[in-house]
Amino acid sequence: MTLRPEIVIRAGITAGGFTRLVGVGLALDSAGTDAIECRWRIDGSAPYVAGLTRDGTGEHEQLDPEDIALRVLGLAVSIATSVMAAELGSIVTVRATRMLQGVVFTGGDLTIDPGFFTALVNPEALLARLKRLAWNAATDASPLSLTIDSTVTLALAHKSLGGGREALGVNLALVPGKRFAFPTTGIDVALEVDATWITGTVEPGLSIYLLEGTITDLDLAPGFSIMGIGLRFTKPAGPLLDLGAIQLDGIAFHVYAEATGLGVGGGANLELVGLGVAPGGGGNNGVANNIMSDVGSSSANNRPVFSPLPGAPEASGPGPRTCRSGCVPATLPVLGGSSSSVNSARCTSTGLVWALWSPAVESPRSRCSSTASSPCSG
Repeated sequence: MTLRPEIVIRAGITAGGFTRLVGVGLALDSAGTDAIECRWRIDGSAPYVAGLTRDGTGEHEQLDPEDIALRVLGLAVSIATSVMAAELGSIVTVRATRMLQGVVFTGGDLTIDPGFFTALVNPEALLARLKRLAWNAATDASPLSLTIDSTVTLALAHKSLGGGREALGVNLALVPGKRFAFPTTGIDVALEVDATWITGTVEPGLSIYLLEGTITDLDLAPGFSIMGIGLRFTKPAGPLLDLGAIQLDGIAFHVYAEATGLGVGGGANLELVGLGVAPGGGGNNGVANNIMSDVGSSSANNRPVFSPLPGAPEASGPGPRTCRSGCVPATLPVLGGSSSSVNSARCTSTGLVWALWSPAVESPRSRCSSTASSPCSG
């Protein structure tokens, strides 16, 4: 339990004569900006109770009975809840206690903030507490979230802007490992979220930001980010594309785009799954021709299969593409006239990354995954 007693004694001479004042009361916050006192001017008038608000312009007395009653109620409830904190702990979770600090509770525990009740009838103070609630709920280690049909998640989200500033909003994504299949025939089309190819700490899915600022100063600042949302095209059975000598099991396309206080940015990831090539004979070596022809006429499962690997351009523009993992590279021309690594054995989940533009404070390389241009280990 925390009590903040205060005693005020004043005496002085003004144009109106000699003034004096004695006040005894309790402050409602640690700074003493709000308080309630019993005051006596030591003259013919009777003592009285006043609510006090102190700011840069001075001290202001509030003599309205309703205002005084709310302050007294706030103090009484604060004292009562601090005494019953152990009992309240079985009702209010630790997570809820964290999120309600500076909103309903104060002091890091279940003590009711005495200023809470006065804020209920002060629109500006109430708005400030609602903003604090949004900050607490979005930046908490376990933000508020809702899972729909074990597939879709809707949660509060935040994005660090540096210097203690955050962008706050909501995030819509799929449960990790889940896909949303569209009702199609012939070709399977599924919505998925894969942000593993985007470097840095990102919030997968669609995030819409509404507020931006610090814990004590939040302003309306709309923004958005799309991290790894894409579509995957496959067939229920067999390859998606079969041209005889060339087969493709599937294709997926994911995007990255954002517009926040950091700037704007965007990129894309193209994934080719199970690209198979059947070699054929040719040249003057008869033995080699027979071997290659036999391989070309064999079943699809025995044909060499590869997938293009991802990379990222340099900050100044298109650059070398590099491999992700699990593949020994050869060379395959790709976007921008540069090259990507491919493998002569089967790789199941790789692709190309192409940065379109980047946030003002970041380079494309900082957003699109890239490593050294050396081969991956097999």
